[in-house]
Amino acid sequence: MRPREQPARVPPAVYADPSVAARQAVGLLTFRRWRRVVGLDCGSLETLEEHLWQRATVEPTTFDAWYRAHPLVTFDDDMPDDLRRAVAVSGVDQDEAEAAIDALVEITYGGLFTGLVSETSLESLDALGRVTTRHGVPLADPAPFTGSLWVDDAWGRPDAATLRRWRDVVWR
Repeated sequence: MRPREQPARVPPAVYADPSVAARQAVGLLTFRRWRRVVGLDCGSLETLEEHLWQRATVEPTTFDAWYRAHPLVTFDDDMPDDLRRAVAVSGVDQDEAEAAIDALVEITYGGLFTGLVSETSLESLDALGRVTTRHGVPLADPAPFTGSLWVDDAWGRPDAATLRRWRDVVWR
């Protein structure tokens, strides 16, 4: 998925059009649907999803607290017990679960301390889609996540109403 030269100012038709915040929303919707399909239910993943949703509301003054609160940056450390049990119960291969979680996290964290490059979050979104598609869950349609395009602000700053609308799509 390569970014287009001139992103459209219409509802995104491709994943290159939305901002990182909107791509994260696509990723969160896809991840949540995948978790439902494979039966991967645990508090650690719900906490992670909530943390990633909060990124869209983080301001410079709240960034440090948000960043320090990250529940699962990588799997370099031990996997939380509830997540280990949930993966075993679901029957999902642990490497595959780790790949999906890492890809979801990297949509946002991949450009957090380096220069933000569109390809970074697109590659992570694509990696998430490769895992979820193997279980019959393709990447979510980007159209519901309009209002935050790459061309407007690469990170995206959806207002509170837009963010609520996005979250409502996920919880349907």
